[in-house]
Amino acid sequence: MNPVSIKFSDALLVRVWIWGCKDRGKVAARLLKKFNGHIVGFVDNDESAHNSLIFSLKVYSPEELYEKIEINDRILLCCDAKYHQSICAQLFDNGIDKNVCCLDYSSFDLIQKNWGDFIETEEEPRIISKCCTENDFNQNWFVKIKEKLGWKENRLHRKIWEFVYISKVLEDNRMLIPGKRGLGFAVGTEPLPSFFASLGVDVLATDLELSKGAAELWANSGQNAGGDINKLWRPNILSKEEFDRHVIYKDLDMNEIPGDIGQFDFCWSSCAIEHVGSLELSKRFLKNMINVIKPGGIAVHTTEFNLWSNEDTIEDGFSVIYRRKDFEELKEWYVKHDCSLELSFKRGAGSSEMFLPLPPYEENDTRDHLNLIIGQYASTSYALIIKKLA
Repeated sequence: MNPVSIKFSDALLVRVWIWGCKDRGKVAARLLKKFNGHIVGFVDNDESAHNSLIFSLKVYSPEELYEKIEINDRILLCCDAKYHQSICAQLFDNGIDKNVCCLDYSSFDLIQKNWGDFIETEEEPRIISKCCTENDFNQNWFVKIKEKLGWKENRLHRKIWEFVYISKVLEDNRMLIPGKRGLGFAVGTEPLPSFFASLGVDVLATDLELSKGAAELWANSGQNAGGDINKLWRPNILSKEEFDRHVIYKDLDMNEIPGDIGQFDFCWSSCAIEHVGSLELSKRFLKNMINVIKPGGIAVHTTEFNLWSNEDTIEDGFSVIYRRKDFEELKEWYVKHDCSLELSFKRGAGSSEMFLPLPPYEENDTRDHLNLIIGQYASTSYALIIKKLA
């Protein structure tokens, strides 16, 4: 027996038992509950999980499932695919030979225009702190900057949105002109140092020292400069001579910004502040980095934004997720410290904004990618724009 792949909408029409109570099972449960699906409970072979509660739903043992399952119930496999065959064999041996299924992740559509009561479902036309939106990709400024960055991929991807939006914010604030100085945090191997240098900006590019454990993880995936400044040079954007004239590199831990690093007209980071260890450390960085900005300067940082909850989130670990209330808390702090932060939580209802690609993500994935799953939450990119008053 093999599990049948079903669409999400089909899973809403029947009673569902979710097999697997780790993140993948929790994601499925959150989605089914959000759209009023009928979940009987979780099932797991792990005895230590039995009789515990997840989202007020009981985790049953397989033996309890065999006793309670009804003829039309579905068993939704939400464990790692490598266990599907053994679980199917286990079910078959206990008289269950149908209605075992898994979600069709390749054609997953949320069919929902309202992510949460803390997000407004309309477009935000202004260039202010906001979510990644599909509409931005259709703007002339987006297309022009994307071309200058040499980005060839045509699908809607949140990473290129981050690079383009950071550039647009800085361009609109007259930061990308000769004589300006910019500081990039956790630049990895991104194209922004080369792009800014091509416009005559002097750039200090920084990243975590390779000898530190977390940096090695990024280096293995090609996302840490590893102290090699040449990994930041984009020959399709500027000459090596121009690059060497305007870009320098320094190892830097975002949790320990040196007091003598100087001041800059602007600073930026692209989805880095969520990786400093905890939400509190990330907020501390966002407050400390103001010291490196000149009066009248600007900071632009993109990060993860929780689309499903303004209450519970991931606050510690490799990748945390900001909530609306976290940004609003930061806004209050900035106002008290001679800075401004204008926030928008408007989000469009385009097909790419509604689409949530679920893991595992394939290396050559061609689907639009404005959202993703982190742990048990849906997230998108959000750009924070902090201005230091003159």
